[in-house]
Amino acid sequence: MIDALTSALFSALLEPTDPPATAGGVRVAQTVTGGDAAVLKRAATLLAELQAGTIDRNELSTDLSAEYTKTVLSETQKTLPSGEPETIVQIRKNRVGGDTTYVFRVKWAQGTLDYTFSFDDTTFEIVKLYFRTGPPN
Repeated sequence: MIDALTSALFSALLEPTDPPATAGGVRVAQTVTGGDAAVLKRAATLLAELQAGTIDRNELSTDLSAEYTKTVLSETQKTLPSGEPETIVQIRKNRVGGDTTYVFRVKWAQGTLDYTFSFDDTTFEIVKLYFRTGPPN
């Protein structure tokens, strides 16, 4: 038999809630325990810059900055859906060899992308960026 306190706890846990909004109004649902809101904000800001065809090279490692030539930046801008994403969900976090890698699923009305964003744990420079088509909506 379930007592009143247990019943109230289950009700609160099962009640749907809206995920918190980040700056810019993008709805965010953290699915990884201990998800880092500051990293999510940084990744979302960089994504918006890439959509606009700009990038703050001060945040990139020397190697990544060199890889993101004007041509690569232009092609990335063409590849990314336009407009503000509906949601950005953190689906994975890995730490390997001094880098922390986050994988986000980004959803727009036009489709989804998986966005991999890595930074050096010591310098906090962004060292890797990858995009690939995500699952269908």
